[in-house]
Amino acid sequence: MPPIHYFVLSIVITISVASGNLISNYVSAKYAAYELRQELAKAEEEAALIAAMRAENNAKAQKIRTEHEEKERTNSKKGISLKRSCSDWKRMNAQKDSEVSRKEMKRSCDAYLRYIKTGR
Repeated sequence: MPPIHYFVLSIVITISVASGNLISNYVSAKYAAYELRQELAKAEEEAALIAAMRAENNAKAQKIRTEHEEKERTNSKKGISLKRSCSDWKRMNAQKDSEVSRKEMKRSCDAYLRYIKTGR
């Protein structure tokens, strides 16, 4: 009788060890999945931060390019000519406040500002 008792005991121990291993593997897999989700969330946050920084840098670069282009247009022959025309019409409007001088001042100064902003 004792040999059967040992056989049952060995089967119980084998089942216990196997189930312990399965539970351990399950817990390890769940923990690995949790860590993976944490890393993925961290990576997504960093990607969003990088995208925001890239957009900010692009906006700054565009602003610098625009300012440089406007400065070049201001100092160009056409820019100087349009600015002089605008100044002359402002002076004329200050001397003779008439409808014609106001319209020409507005047209001339608008042409100058449009050229500085758009190059046209």
